[in-house]
Amino acid sequence: MRGGRRGQGDVGEDVAVEALRAMGWTILDRNAAWRCGELDIVAWDGEQIVFVEVKSRRTRTGPRPEDGVDRTKQRRLVKTARRWLHRERAVRASARFDVVSVDLVTGTVIAHHRGAFEASG
Repeated sequence: MRGGRRGQGDVGEDVAVEALRAMGWTILDRNAAWRCGELDIVAWDGEQIVFVEVKSRRTRTGPRPEDGVDRTKQRRLVKTARRWLHRERAVRASARFDVVSVDLVTGTVIAHHRGAFEASG
């Protein structure tokens, strides 16, 4: 059984992957990591490569899960995404950054923010 923050993150990512697949997206990569950061999910939505940051919570009190993607996190995600694109030789591909919030109690996506921030962020 998975436990702790990593286990919670894995469960949230699994929920997000299933939701994205249900929308017809293709999952290209998961947990792609470099020193500068990690990409939770890299997917193809039929038009663009999408770098998806997943935020999960077990409670509805406090800040929204997506509020955890601050400017520092955005910069780290952009840098990591650029590394992923370079590795895949897709540096000219159209890409965007989405944030998916998952409620771990119900096992559902509670919000999907398309184009949550720009690469210049």
